Amino acid sequence: MLYMADISTQLLVYRVLVAAVAILGPTVLFFGLLHLLEFLKDDRLVDSLAAQGVAEQPRPAPVDFLGNLSNVPENRCEQCGAQNVPNATHCRECSQRLQ
Repeated sequence: MLYMADISTQLLVYRVLVAAVAILGPTVLFFGLLHLLEFLKDDRLVDSLAAQGVAEQPRPAPVDFLGNLSNVPENRCEQCGAQNVPNATHCRECSQRLQ
């Protein structure tokens, strides 16, 4: 059986460092990924890519603004599940006729 007195100081420091990396590593990676995702959704990034011609400027649909209002009834497409404005006749995503 191995007792604490038998472990050298170098081995103890090594084990503590390995434990610290095992505990803190995933947390640091998670926050790095979260920061990257927030950067990717940033409007300034989209605007700069659109100005360079790499991506086109997004065209928000009215449902993107009206969908947050509580008194607007939901009008979802049965085929693709996209949310559409209340009086739409066709789906904005798949062009399927709405009922």
